[in-house]
Amino acid sequence: MKTSTQKPDVWAAIILTIVLSMPTLLSAQPTNQATLPEEIIVNAPESLTRLRQEVNLARENMFNVFNQFIDDERFEVHCDYVKRWQSKIREQVCTPTFHQIAQEQEANNMLADFGFVGANRGEPGVTQIHHLEGQFEEKMKSIFQEHPEFREAIGEFESLSAALEDARKDRFELDD
Repeated sequence: MKTSTQKPDVWAAIILTIVLSMPTLLSAQPTNQATLPEEIIVNAPESLTRLRQEVNLARENMFNVFNQFIDDERFEVHCDYVKRWQSKIREQVCTPTFHQIAQEQEANNMLADFGFVGANRGEPGVTQIHHLEGQFEEKMKSIFQEHPEFREAIGEFESLSAALEDARKDRFELDD
């Protein structure tokens, strides 16, 4: 069985043919010069990433509007991006301050239970959440009823969320 390394004259002939035809190929001018369009319009589905970013911005805006009207900073809502356990995907999570304080208290209680110096056991954080959750809902309802800009921000968030969900269903052919 012969290999290509045993026939150098064949490869030399191929390379020589290519090299000798290069000037002809390079000097050849197209006989029909086409004009390029000034603008090309591409109709592609909207990016899910871009839609998700818009939803996240709308959610953040909605809570920023809410925070303008809140009279107790424990009920202010703040958004952050977090990675869930065993996940590489960051997602936006928005929580009221009293939830964050309760989580800190639960962590402090756990450290106190393990005997860490400086950790003092206090009221369970879950109790605080249950106690303040009702007040938070009442404040949110009140601001919703009294401030049209909060209702508009909610409407914008819901509209973008629905557009994202529709785009996901279309893209991945999901049924309701």
